[in-house]
Amino acid sequence: MREKVDERIRTLIENGGKARHRFMFVIIGDKSTDQIVNLHCMLSKSVVKSRPNVLWCYKDKLELSSYTKKRMKRGLLDPEEADPFSLFVETAGITYCLYRDSDRILGNTFSMCILQDFEALTPNLLARTIETVEGGGLIVLLLRSLSSLTSLCTMVMDVHERYCKESHSQAAARFNERFLLSLASCKSCIVMDGELNILPISSHMKSISSFPVREDSERLSEAERELKNLKEQLNDDFPVGPLIRKCCTMSFVPEHIDYEVVKSSNPDFKKATVRIDMNKHPRQTIRNNFPLIFVQYIQPHEKPLQVELLVVDEAAAIPLPVVKSLLGPYLVFLSSTVNGYEGTGRSLSLKLLQQLEEQYQISSRSTEAAVSGRVFKKIELSESIRYASGEPMESWLNALLCLDVTNTVPSISSLIPPSECGLYYVNLDTLFSSYRDSELFLQWIMALFVASDYKYSPNDLQLMADAPAHHLFVLLGPVDESSNHLPDIFCVLQICFEGQISRTSAIKSLVEGARIVRIATHPSAMRLGYGSAAVELLSRYFEGRLTPISELDVEEQPEDSQARITEAAEEASLLQENIKPRTNLLPLLVPLRKRRPEKLRYLGVSFGLTLDLFIFWRKHNFVPFFICPVAVKIVSIVVLNCLCYDYFCILHTDDFNTNEVARSYFWEKIPVTLSYAQASILLCLALQKKKLERIEEEMKLEGPQILSLYLIVMKKFYNYLSDFKTEETHSTASHLIDIAMEPHPIPLDEELNNAA
Repeated sequence: MREKVDERIRTLIENGGKARHRFMFVIIGDKSTDQIVNLHCMLSKSVVKSRPNVLWCYKDKLELSSYTKKRMKRGLLDPEEADPFSLFVETAGITYCLYRDSDRILGNTFSMCILQDFEALTPNLLARTIETVEGGGLIVLLLRSLSSLTSLCTMVMDVHERYCKESHSQAAARFNERFLLSLASCKSCIVMDGELNILPISSHMKSISSFPVREDSERLSEAERELKNLKEQLNDDFPVGPLIRKCCTMSFVPEHIDYEVVKSSNPDFKKATVRIDMNKHPRQTIRNNFPLIFVQYIQPHEKPLQVELLVVDEAAAIPLPVVKSLLGPYLVFLSSTVNGYEGTGRSLSLKLLQQLEEQYQISSRSTEAAVSGRVFKKIELSESIRYASGEPMESWLNALLCLDVTNTVPSISSLIPPSECGLYYVNLDTLFSSYRDSELFLQWIMALFVASDYKYSPNDLQLMADAPAHHLFVLLGPVDESSNHLPDIFCVLQICFEGQISRTSAIKSLVEGARIVRIATHPSAMRLGYGSAAVELLSRYFEGRLTPISELDVEEQPEDSQARITEAAEEASLLQENIKPRTNLLPLLVPLRKRRPEKLRYLGVSFGLTLDLFIFWRKHNFVPFFICPVAVKIVSIVVLNCLCYDYFCILHTDDFNTNEVARSYFWEKIPVTLSYAQASILLCLALQKKKLERIEEEMKLEGPQILSLYLIVMKKFYNYLSDFKTEETHSTASHLIDIAMEPHPIPLDEELNNAA
């Protein structure tokens, strides 16, 4: 029996086509794929264009039967006998994409995107796939049958396996909880069951009205009408009018007639364009009055020789010194995406553009600038290409994944001396609880990370939320607990606990430590000592110098919040549950004097080596532990700061340099008999400090054989020294004398009388 689809769903899809807005449908149920046909049919009727193309993303297995797929490949599927879903799969022109191959869909545009296998989704995949959907399109998220939506907060994601390790074996699902709560407030999302019944979580969709048509008789929007009027007004103005009339599209310049495209022969580049030649007839100008020109693609490290115009795409993704080397006495276009998922960082706008603008302002006052005519112009494009501006789905995605945090950098009311600031631990359960103040505090933290020139991706947010070994600390001024506003953030630190391997895995070299993943200082407070104060307080905290001794002796018993979520999921019902943020949460900020520190032996940092960074960390007693022998882009040096050590450790490291045992043997102070080969190996390894490879070449022996002989030498030394120490102990120890038990020569009564 056919049932009527809820009219709100049809109205929502039609509104998307009118306003160029995207909408998301979350369908829960084992037969959710059957409703894709209905949604695609309604989408086809709401738009006046060709059949909507579909993108279907999955983990490793499609929601199709193997029998249907075989018949489709052979062309044996009968349209009259096939079910609607099989017919849809055959005729819709679906582009299938594995999640691991999602890079290849960037730059493409689809009208409908289907996402299955929720456990394999990551924030990067979510942003990458949703960004390919055009205005008026649909995003369909398929979920298997759930007893309640709260069970999403306990679902184990595939990425959690990378977050867990031996010392931190259970990952939290804070990101899933925040994602679920965001759906309850998203104005462009509807959560439904397998029969398209709207669930209570989408109660904000109770009344949906149809959008008014914003197009004229020529089907032009307001912005397109304004652009057409502007062209008509500039028609008679010189030279803008003739230039506009001369502008032509790609269809007016056909390939193989006016230009040739040269593709790369490297299979790794997947036939990427490397050059465009527009000189079909050498030494002549081709038709349409084009001059003799050619366009060539080069690598960033290549120096352009004869060039009149240089275009640098995504300049922020290229190292700053390389971009500076590309600038020259020719016209240069620099473009970069600084916001959204495809944003490549803010180093271009923070450093390079600021320097170029300052140089232009200085040179504009001189006569050379007037003669050369070089002008610095900065143009910002904020309107999306695929969908309308101010779209609710874009706002929801930016808020969920913190993609538009460059505009939310918090302002500082006053600069407090670093010595008066305090370091606070951030409770992650409260931070990702979706409350208004918690969301604002999270946006501030991510804004400081991005403003400090860290390459941010949405996966970093899930790592921060779900990874059990990652923690956050913030440097704040004096906090007034009676006030109702959030304190100013001067610095943020993200650390990751390392080591803590169990004794069953490694008996020796058990060292626990933490690595500073990120440190970000407020842009208005840079080079004022706040970063140094945060690092110093963090080191003192893990050394136990900020926590009272009474707190150090008490073992902390944290409450298992995951267990409470599991109990709530078992009690709830899918059609009746009310999704809302958790209550009884701990305070967002915890003073370090009230929190017991973890027992760590070291604090480490890994970064790309620069002089300024090395000076900063060396100033705080971080010494180089590992330096990469070759130049790498991400990590080239690791520095460590020992948090606790004793004098014995220093003496122990000096033992590797003195080699007293080997010296005593060759000075004939240790009467141990060694063969010539054993003595040679002892000399090479202990005194000459030669590498094993060189000893192999000189002695013509294999490496394992050399090490086995060296082990025999060490055993002989150990046996001699052990016997020597035992004999020395016996010679100096006091010997016990046996006491002979003999009768007393004087009777007891006589002895008593004499004493009286």
